[in-house]
Amino acid sequence: MPATSAGTEPVDVVHPRAIATAKRHGLSLGRPRTAHVGEVVCDNDLVIAVCDNAHEHLPAGAGRLHWSVPDPAPADTDEAFEAAFVDIAARIDRVAPLIPGSTS
Repeated sequence: MPATSAGTEPVDVVHPRAIATAKRHGLSLGRPRTAHVGEVVCDNDLVIAVCDNAHEHLPAGAGRLHWSVPDPAPADTDEAFEAAFVDIAARIDRVAPLIPGSTS
């Protein structure tokens, strides 16, 4: 199932530790900058906000979830980015089978 990442206040570059964490798990982030949610979200998309305040700024639409995942950037350690990855991956594993069309 296609997925993308975006933010309500995107920065110019993806955090190097996020890139390194993704790479360790065999993932490619695919773009050198972050996108704004308005660039990628369509009306019927399932949008999952992982930031404490981002969910309040999402465009209206069909499916919206909020997962409060601590931002690893302030800690700026490999362990913090790994913990965020593990948390998000576990949540995706639980929700993916519930999404129509998912192959999980």
